[in-house]
Amino acid sequence: MHILSVHLDDQTDSLLRAICARTGQTQSDAAKAGIAALGRRGLRDRAGNHSNSSR
Repeated sequence: MHILSVHLDDQTDSLLRAICARTGQTQSDAAKAGIAALGRRGLRDRAGNHSNSSR
């Protein structure tokens, strides 16, 4: 297991708190879920599904 320490600006902290309030997740669990989602999206993009390529 690894420990990650992150300094959040006020806007990002507010977003994280809102996500946690809405989902009931801890901040750690919400951060891990976000990292996992980014990883899955990256794997899809490398597989040829460039759904964000028009942005």
